Amino acid sequence: MEAKKVRLQCEQCGETFTIDFATANLSVQVARVNGKTIENRLFIEACPKCGHVHTVSSEDPNEWGNRKIPSPKKLMYGLSFSCLFILLGAIVALFFAGRGIAVIWSWLFQ
Repeated sequence: MEAKKVRLQCEQCGETFTIDFATANLSVQVARVNGKTIENRLFIEACPKCGHVHTVSSEDPNEWGNRKIPSPKKLMYGLSFSCLFILLGAIVALFFAGRGIAVIWSWLFQ
């Protein structure tokens, strides 16, 4: 599938250039509304003459080509499990720290 190409005119220098969705830098916004996932991609490209940054937004997956990004669902599961592991690790660390303090306390006041 071919990615879309958008021709823009630079606001600063007037140069005409092309933003190719297959090669441009991108930012992805994923929203979950009423059980539906809405994905919006923002393609970012600098003017080759003056360097002014231009953006083009797209919500149509047919325009994006074959470019893949990490799955939002996998990312959310990964973040959830990492928070869970950090919480469990903190609980274990505090448990053993408490045991160590109890041992030192018993040595001092025995």
